[in-house]
Amino acid sequence: MAWDSRREVPRKRLLIEWAVISAGIAIVTMAFGSSRPAETAFAILLSGVIYLGFGAILAKFGYARKSLKQLRAESAIAAQQKAAAASGGSGGGAPRARPAPTKRTSTGPSQRPRKKKR
Repeated sequence: MAWDSRREVPRKRLLIEWAVISAGIAIVTMAFGSSRPAETAFAILLSGVIYLGFGAILAKFGYARKSLKQLRAESAIAAQQKAAAASGGSGGGAPRARPAPTKRTSTGPSQRPRKKKR
């Protein structure tokens, strides 16, 4: 897709995502890291600027991730369609007949003994 300056940037969503990720990073860094709190705060703020910048650029190009609500709705629709197709949408629900045996699908090698080597 091309750049479109009229596309909206979901700033609120990007800020919430960044805040959740940053909180997790801060907790892990404070618990297990050896850096000072000022360094950690600076790194988290810098990561926020980068995250929001890339998110805004991607939004202007038309990229929009689906929310969990949208993904659940799509999977529910797909499950309904699959159930409808299995219940009679394609052939009355009768199982398919077994294909006739061929040279490759016969009952096995016991029916065709190997030729003896000379």
